[in-house]
Amino acid sequence: MSDQESEPLMQEDESLELPSIDNHPEEDEPTSPAPSNSDPDPLELRKLSLSYDYLMYKINDYINTLTEQTYQSILSKQYQINQEYLNDQLNLFDNYDKIEDLIKTVNNLEMEFLKLDQLEEFILDFKQRLNVLENEFGRL
Repeated sequence: MSDQESEPLMQEDESLELPSIDNHPEEDEPTSPAPSNSDPDPLELRKLSLSYDYLMYKINDYINTLTEQTYQSILSKQYQINQEYLNDQLNLFDNYDKIEDLIKTVNNLEMEFLKLDQLEEFILDFKQRLNVLENEFGRL
C-alpha cells in the first residue's frame, strides 16, 4: 500500500460540522442554485430526484389508466359483438320458422297442382268414355 492509502481522511480530534435542519438563518431569503457552505445540496439534486420520481409515477399512472380504458373498451366491444351474434342467431331461428312455413305453403300448393293434374286426367278419361258411349248410341 502507498502512503496516501494508509492515511486517514480525518484526524480523530477533528470533527465534521454539518448544518442542522432546524437552524436556517436565511429562511426568508429565496434559495439560489449557487453553492454555499451551509447548503448540503447546492444543485438541488434531491428536489430534482423527487420531481423525476413523481413524473415517473404520473407517467406510469397515466399508462395504467390508458391500459385499463383500452381493456374495458375491448371487453365492451367484444360483448357487443357477442350480443349481435346472438341476436343474429335468434333471428336465424325466426327465419327458420318463416322458411318452414313457406315450405309448408309450397308443399300445399304442389299438392293442389297435383290434384288439378289428376282431375285433368279424370276429365280426359271421362271424355274418352263419353265419346265411346256417343259412338255406340249413334250406331244403335
